[in-house]
Amino acid sequence: MIAAVVFALAVLRAAALGYGGPAFAEPVLVGALLPAAALAVPAALVALARLQGETVRRVRFALETVVLALLFTPGWVAMHTGLATALLAPGAGAAFSLATGVAVAGLLDTVAYRFGRAYASALQVGLAAAFVLGVDVVASFDEIAAGSRWSAVLAVCCAVPVYGAVAGRVAASLAWRVRAGLSLAFVAVACATMASVSVGRVAPPTADSFVLIVVDTLRADAIDGFAGAAPLMPRVRRLSERGVRFTTCIAPSPWTLPSMVSLLSGRGPHRHGVGRSAGGPPTRGGADASSLAVAMRAGGYQVASFVNNPYLRPYYGFGRADLLFRRYHGRAADGVDAALAWLRVHGRWPHLLTLHLMDPHWPYDAPSPFGDDRQDCDGCDDLVRAQYEASDDATRRELRSRYDAEVRYTDAMIGSLIDELDAHGTVDPWIIVTADHGEEFWEHGRLLHGHSLYDELLRVPLVVVPPRGRAFERAGLVVDDVVRLEDVPVTIAELAGVDGFPVDGAIGRSLSPWLEGGADPSRAAVSGFLKEPPWNGWSVRTDDAKLIGVRPDLNVLFDLVEDPGETVNAIGPSATPDRRRRLRDVVSELRATAARAGAGFAAAPPMPETGETIDPALRRELESLGYFEPEP
Repeated sequence: MIAAVVFALAVLRAAALGYGGPAFAEPVLVGALLPAAALAVPAALVALARLQGETVRRVRFALETVVLALLFTPGWVAMHTGLATALLAPGAGAAFSLATGVAVAGLLDTVAYRFGRAYASALQVGLAAAFVLGVDVVASFDEIAAGSRWSAVLAVCCAVPVYGAVAGRVAASLAWRVRAGLSLAFVAVACATMASVSVGRVAPPTADSFVLIVVDTLRADAIDGFAGAAPLMPRVRRLSERGVRFTTCIAPSPWTLPSMVSLLSGRGPHRHGVGRSAGGPPTRGGADASSLAVAMRAGGYQVASFVNNPYLRPYYGFGRADLLFRRYHGRAADGVDAALAWLRVHGRWPHLLTLHLMDPHWPYDAPSPFGDDRQDCDGCDDLVRAQYEASDDATRRELRSRYDAEVRYTDAMIGSLIDELDAHGTVDPWIIVTADHGEEFWEHGRLLHGHSLYDELLRVPLVVVPPRGRAFERAGLVVDDVVRLEDVPVTIAELAGVDGFPVDGAIGRSLSPWLEGGADPSRAAVSGFLKEPPWNGWSVRTDDAKLIGVRPDLNVLFDLVEDPGETVNAIGPSATPDRRRRLRDVVSELRATAARAGAGFAAAPPMPETGETIDPALRRELESLGYFEPEP
């Protein structure tokens, strides 16, 4: 009965999003069938087992459950990659966990029966509920750490046989539940039939597919190497030799939420409005965070997203057109596994898959062997000390080393994804690698991000690579011109040939001129929406200059040709009167550019209090990531 409901809801949701017609029948029905069968098959097995003696029945059911879990869960749990990584780990670990789960469940069942059938029933019902909700509950546990997953796996494994026992007994003893289950099964079949015959636009099989990889907190200099060091991302650099690499891509904001909305809408933060903050919860907006997905879905594309940041949630508009929008948990390897699992089922049809990897974000804790050089450091694990207290050179070097280790690990995981795509003959997408923002390591006196508009926070990598089976004359091109993160969705939509994009108010322009052998006039990049005062701060960057609006009465101009590190105010008190006069027109032009983008203090007054509060569990996770200071 529960299985039929799960199946029907999954199919109806997909049909409501427009994933209908014969071309989408297979992926939609498979995606709905896997979780439904995971609920129905154990009940069927134990119902058959009831025809035998009590002891034999329990032994048979335990063995069948182990077999079922080993054979079935790879397809089902693949989307819940935090759990799948532990459950399906190679070697004796997974088998031991499964066997232990069955043994513990049997022991608890036996002990409960010693005290009476009522206790056993209560135990079984409780564990049944744990199983029905278990995997998704575990997947939504933001606080669960990688080292704690085995206990979560054990809990789910314990619940598998007990759920089957409960479902089998209920199905065998209560005829009305059987009839209800059959009725719901008919409803599920009707839903599947409706979805398979309904009209849904499908892109031509020859249409291009797209994999957009967004690395949270990745500086642009990670690809070439920081301060003359060796490149941290050799796999991404090698990938860029198949396409075009843009070295001066500017993010619209120095933190995730407003920047990601711009990346998926082509609109600057001063237009979409998501993420304005005055020390409280960031503001919501409309459906901008799903603009690209909506256009791609309307163009017949399948759309899926796998993200790992607590701000990337439907509450802020993300995922509204996705066939699957999933927040995975764990490391980059978990996100890559989730993306590949989805592509194995859906990759034959034109698609847009967005994969968000969060490993370079604080706390910097790369797995072995990438993090094996980690050194003891008194101030490196305390966010408040590292961010606000004076740190000695050794602490700063260690924190940068830990960040670099996370970047190297992320690069290796991106490389594993590329290897799988290259080896899979039916999946040959455009691959785009970029970031939502960078990270400061005391270049201007602070650590982390969200607090300023300097290049270490706004300049991000951007690599655009065509399908490997396509001749590409621009392979290996490196472009130093200023481009914007808002240009990425416009480029994807143009390459896909979909209508309805860019949306009204979008400032992004296609990168096609560089991809097709030409060039384009340089673009002024407007950024803003800080996480800290001044809330109304904004910046405008061109190839050779950047203007930062700090207060209504204070602008700071940097000459990026003479001062790429942004250390000297070109119109400050130390500048000669003649120099300030010569730069007056530059300042006026950049201020006008900011005003046209909706920035500037007059266009962005202080945000009023909304009265919204933030969920305590979410706040704890955001605190651990440095978005909020811990409450006393």
